[in-house]
Amino acid sequence: MEQFTQVFGEVKAQATAVTDPLVVPNSDDPLQAFAAVFGKNDYQIEKQAQEEALQKQQVAAAEQAKQEQSQAQQVQEQVKQAQEKAQAQHLQQVNALKTRDSEVKAHEHAHATVGGNMLRAQALSMKKAPMANVMLPMVRYK
Repeated sequence: MEQFTQVFGEVKAQATAVTDPLVVPNSDDPLQAFAAVFGKNDYQIEKQAQEEALQKQQVAAAEQAKQEQSQAQQVQEQVKQAQEKAQAQHLQQVNALKTRDSEVKAHEHAHATVGGNMLRAQALSMKKAPMANVMLPMVRYK
């Protein structure tokens, strides 16, 4: 023993307890008691791996749901922008037609004013063209 002490120094006995969050002290489970003495067994390692895999799946599912929601919001925004653009174009077209209608009415009024009694006023009506689904303006004189 003296030689041992000279070579390795004095040995201090220390009692260390195995602490593991998966091991419940004073458990009736023999696997946990075994793990407390000898470390984790295959069952505990597999159980921990399954829990970690489940957590990863849950995180991945949450991220995928977030991405899908973001994509849905982008699609809704694009649809809204397209509707607003179409509505603006329609309004612009209606305004252009109103302007043109006013110009035509003013022009016809000028003809009636200059011609006086010499010209007969025109009455415009719409008549369906034969053999077609097209409406054509027809001029009638009063």
